[in-house]
Amino acid sequence: MWKVYYFVVKSCKNVLFFVYFCSMKKIVRVLFLLLNILAVVLLLLSSMSSFVPPSKSAYISLLSYGYFYFLLLNILFLLVWLFFRRKEFLISLAAILLRFSFIPLFVQFGGTQDLADAEQYDKENATVVRLLSFNTHGFHGPNDSLQADSGARKFVRFVREYHPDVMCLQEFFPPAQVKVIDSLELLGYKYHRRTSGSVIFSRFPFDFVGETGSSTKLLVDIAVNSRIFRLFCVHLTSYQMAGSDAETLERLVHGTVDSATELTAKKLVHAERMHESEWNEVLLPQIKESPHPVVVAGDFNDPPSSHLYQQTRKLLKDSFVEEGSGFGTTYHGPFPAFRIDYVLHSDTIKALTYNRIKSDISDHYPLVVDLML
Repeated sequence: MWKVYYFVVKSCKNVLFFVYFCSMKKIVRVLFLLLNILAVVLLLLSSMSSFVPPSKSAYISLLSYGYFYFLLLNILFLLVWLFFRRKEFLISLAAILLRFSFIPLFVQFGGTQDLADAEQYDKENATVVRLLSFNTHGFHGPNDSLQADSGARKFVRFVREYHPDVMCLQEFFPPAQVKVIDSLELLGYKYHRRTSGSVIFSRFPFDFVGETGSSTKLLVDIAVNSRIFRLFCVHLTSYQMAGSDAETLERLVHGTVDSATELTAKKLVHAERMHESEWNEVLLPQIKESPHPVVVAGDFNDPPSSHLYQQTRKLLKDSFVEEGSGFGTTYHGPFPAFRIDYVLHSDTIKALTYNRIKSDISDHYPLVVDLML
């Protein structure tokens, strides 16, 4: 009798354990599905910022910074569902395909780094300008650990190595700038135009020097072999992030809202709205009115999925999309890595090469691009 009793009890336990296991499995699957749906919503919202200007919703615009990370998260969900052979993988797959056109803005394959390998390049008749765009961060390095004088000397050596024809530099501040200007003049950069924070150096003469009404934006016409192009050196409004803001942003991600996180959020919202204003009121009219082909180079402080970038792409080509290779990250400071520096140009100009150079001179990487006029 006791054997029958033992068998019944054991069987009941097994049944209860099986029911419990199935219930927990179902609960975990439902929770995983809900997280997957949340990831899909975030991915779609982060790409919607290209259609929703910051003046309408700055917070949606800020989500554009997360597009690539939300994309990777959805790829992870897709792979997990496929591993378990669940049809729920279609949820993330649909979202990824819906905004697939954004992916080439973040990563490229098969670009050209060496001018000798450039296609459609007539060496005898083409007019090619090598342009350097670089947010120097005052030559203080990615974590402000570099002395300005030391960083400036590294920069001059960098210029000697890559010998650009034209340079657009942002966050170019004294006292290091005085020594740099003297050194660059000796290297043949006789022509320069600067404000309190930005500078254009050129081996070629300026045909025209314009006014943008801003100390962080420069406008010059440069004459090269009887050809003229209009160059904008830009540095759009910075988010003014300090080291402590990294901690507050992390708390904000985890749902903690206090006075510090509110202040950080206000900084972000203000910068996003300023970017929209700078584009619509300053850059857009002058680009449209330009009598010459246009090159816009500098630090936009916005990723490729942003409203600002999507507006520029209606008028200008992106040299990274044309000839870039790998991940286009240009910022590598204390905050997450992003592509926020660009060399954009008119249709009548062609990018032959694109190089993002790894450097510890700044918290941004310098961009060296060969442009055929």
